[in-house]
Amino acid sequence: MVSSGTSFAASGGKSDLSVSFGAASYSFSRNEFGYIGNEDNNTWENVGYFLGGIANFRDINLIINSTDVTLFTQTRYEDGSKDKISHSGIVDNETGEKLMSFGPNSRGYINGKVGFAIEPKLSTSNYEVPIDLSKSVNLTVNKYSFTLTRGLGKVLPYQGLTINCVNMSSLSLWLNGIPNIGLHPALLHYSIQAYNSGFRPDLFSFYLQNR
Repeated sequence: MVSSGTSFAASGGKSDLSVSFGAASYSFSRNEFGYIGNEDNNTWENVGYFLGGIANFRDINLIINSTDVTLFTQTRYEDGSKDKISHSGIVDNETGEKLMSFGPNSRGYINGKVGFAIEPKLSTSNYEVPIDLSKSVNLTVNKYSFTLTRGLGKVLPYQGLTINCVNMSSLSLWLNGIPNIGLHPALLHYSIQAYNSGFRPDLFSFYLQNR
């Protein structure tokens, strides 16, 4: 929860006195609530409420359950050769369990690199790859939130260009209130690195709500 009390006092009561609850806010000056999708919002205000909602997800998840995990980016094949596409997965640090490692359920369904990218295949959230911790990031998440994405992994087909490992890892982190870029394993890795270094878009939600 964030309040504008300091700026209200500094302006001699001329600025808006409001309090933000993340996905919603209340203005004491105007005696009204604000929320995402309000017809009076501008684009930045809607972005602010969206980011505030993400921060709410983060807070709730960490209260319910707190689990230390590693986001790993696999950059090499089993034979040691470099994989330009690479693979994203999330593993529980305590148990070693793969909370999310989405991929085809059998290499037998893959017909060359083009087939890997285009052909829909039966999927699994326990795709077996050697975990490379040389390119990894540590995070704290709610382990139970992975129930949803693992459930999706049982019914959605794997398709390399659309429903793939990085999309499912990215979605799992968004559901934990962790903003990220999930277009490619490398982008996901570096966006989470930036998040851990303090680049937290959700922390600016209050200011965007009051633009």
